[in-house]
Amino acid sequence: MIIEKVSFVNVRKIKQFSETLSETTTIITGKNGTGKTTILEAIFFLLTTKSFRKKHNKSIIKTSQKELQIKGTISPPNKTTIKTTYNGTIKTINKNKTTIKTTSELLKHSNVVCVSPEEPDIIEIYKQDKIKYFDKIIFKINT
Repeated sequence: MIIEKVSFVNVRKIKQFSETLSETTTIITGKNGTGKTTILEAIFFLLTTKSFRKKHNKSIIKTSQKELQIKGTISPPNKTTIKTTYNGTIKTINKNKTTIKTTSELLKHSNVVCVSPEEPDIIEIYKQDKIKYFDKIIFKINT
């Protein structure tokens, strides 16, 4: 899966963002507090409808705003546009302008792995389990 473009409004401290990403590697740089992690969180939210930073998703909406909107274009096999709107209570997910009713249906279209430095059990302690886990997810190995 390649994320070709991502845009969003009202995510954390960022009012509006739009960027076309590289087909190979995109490196996000900037000073502390400028929104690098917010960009990653918006992409993660787009593909999973969850925040990786907080237990309660409502905190992802920019302060004093009523809702956020995140839109992304992914490929292959086909170019697909996903749009997620969230008002703190209701999430609306669209794939190519067609409403998706469940998160599990959305997850069929993306392969997302998020490992945070706050997860030492995954990163340091269970190395063999970690290798098997990533092999299974990234390479789709049936074990």
